Amino acid sequence: MTTHLSSRPGPRRVIALAGTTVALGAATMLLPAPLAGLGGGRPADMSAATADAVVDFWTRGTAQLPDDLAGLVDYWQRFHIVKAVLAAALLVVAVRLTIDLYRGGRRTPTAPDGSGRHLVRATPAAVVAALALTIVAANLQGVVAPLSTLIPLATDAGDPRISAISAQAYAQLTHPSGVMSAPLSVLVDDFALYHKAFAVISAVLVVAFGGWAVGIAAAARRTPAGHRSRRYASAAALTVLAVATGVVCAANVSSALDSAHALALFFGG
Repeated sequence: MTTHLSSRPGPRRVIALAGTTVALGAATMLLPAPLAGLGGGRPADMSAATADAVVDFWTRGTAQLPDDLAGLVDYWQRFHIVKAVLAAALLVVAVRLTIDLYRGGRRTPTAPDGSGRHLVRATPAAVVAALALTIVAANLQGVVAPLSTLIPLATDAGDPRISAISAQAYAQLTHPSGVMSAPLSVLVDDFALYHKAFAVISAVLVVAFGGWAVGIAAAARRTPAGHRSRRYASAAALTVLAVATGVVCAANVSSALDSAHALALFFGG
């Protein structure tokens, strides 16, 4: 009995983990821009600067990124690196907090708890962990293809020049001849890389979720009959998550194979 109770995390550790989770959550939201800006290239108005740089790139008509756009792409890549690292740290701490909250509320021989309060206690931390995982995945995609994640900032600027470029790009992408300008070819290639990156990331997650589900189901079979339901429910939830992630993976593979069509949908939308 003593051994069982000692395995439950103490309140001090839970409080420390909760505080660290809050601090890392704030850091993930607030620090990427200033930290990435230490290397230079951070403008006061990101959307307006991106719009100007994209117009410059488009009107030059060459495949080489002009200095202003190249500088923004470098900054944006650093931004994604910093945010991915901070979110990864948040993920690790939030997962640890979720486990401790679950174990801390779990029933013991001296403190039976069949109401599922341990699940309620752990749910907020689990949600934070899920959000952190999403942020890590999205920003790894941005690290691989920063140009594609930068372009939406230009379209958000409300610049009529960008609207005109979007219309021209859409016309070229949907023209039967398939002829594209050099800048548009660069965007199409980077958009393919953008979707390939997320296809790989989501494929890794499918394997992780699927393997986790199999492991939990195997453990459930070795558990006394009266205590299997929660483990099987967890395995089922992970299986659903793996299938949903697999759908995302398939969608990104499709977009990577036909990135011109995917980019046309972006510009036409």
